[in-house]
Amino acid sequence: MSDLPLKGHEASDLLGQCNLGLAYLDMETLEIVFINDSAARLVGTTVEALSGQPFLSIVEPEYHIEVRETLPRLFRGDQDVVDDVRLTRSDGSPVYAEVHATPVSYRGRPCLACFLHEVTQRQRINAHLAQSDRMASLGLLAAGVAHEVNNPLTYVLYNAETMAEQLPRLLSELRARTSGPGSPDLTDLLAQAEKMPAM
Repeated sequence: MSDLPLKGHEASDLLGQCNLGLAYLDMETLEIVFINDSAARLVGTTVEALSGQPFLSIVEPEYHIEVRETLPRLFRGDQDVVDDVRLTRSDGSPVYAEVHATPVSYRGRPCLACFLHEVTQRQRINAHLAQSDRMASLGLLAAGVAHEVNNPLTYVLYNAETMAEQLPRLLSELRARTSGPGSPDLTDLLAQAEKMPAM
């Protein structure tokens, strides 16, 4: 852990003008001890409003546990990035940020220098891709179900067509064989079969 090479207002001016969001967090309290304009704009507020506030006050509650567990690893140097943390803007809308961090000493305090890079657009694209992937899977499932339903239907329709084509010939042959004396019941059955509606 090293002190910043610039002293006093020079360091604050340089860090304040950085286009990348930057916040220094006290390692014990997670209090924001320094934040630049870019980081404040990222969450839609001012440097003055965020200075001295807990970092978790701008983190969505569902990410609190992950951030609390990850920050000590960042401070030890075991890890250097927290992917896609959802922060809350002052108007309540979410903004996603990738947080890169490194341990530093700021005004004699052990801190984490957290560089905040907005990735909200990347999150939207990933969500859209995931939705598209789900829709494609649903389409494949529907096609598979249609195929499975269509196979037995094709079989039934083919047999029904074959039966409709063959039935008049079979009835004629049956009449020819049973048109003699001693088989009136069969003739009645054939007459009833002819009255049945065609398929």
